[in-house]
Amino acid sequence: MPLAKKAAMKAAGALLSQPAAYRAAIAAADTALAHLPRFVIYNGLNAWGKHREVPHPPKQTFHSWYQANGERSNEQPRRHPDLDPC
Repeated sequence: MPLAKKAAMKAAGALLSQPAAYRAAIAAADTALAHLPRFVIYNGLNAWGKHREVPHPPKQTFHSWYQANGERSNEQPRRHPDLDPC
């Protein structure tokens, strides 16, 4: 496995093993994507972005939605609006 890929996987493992750090990274990425100029995101270094658009982030994360709606012990949680098929 190439060294860069190995380092990226190690960093991802460290980030994903800490929920608070993961949520902070997601919030930072959402903010950055909303405010960065298009040429920063879609440039020659971003091979993935040559043929794709980055989707808009949801208005609310699943974690924040679940904290508000899913912790009810005696009833079924309401569906997350982004997961509702209708």
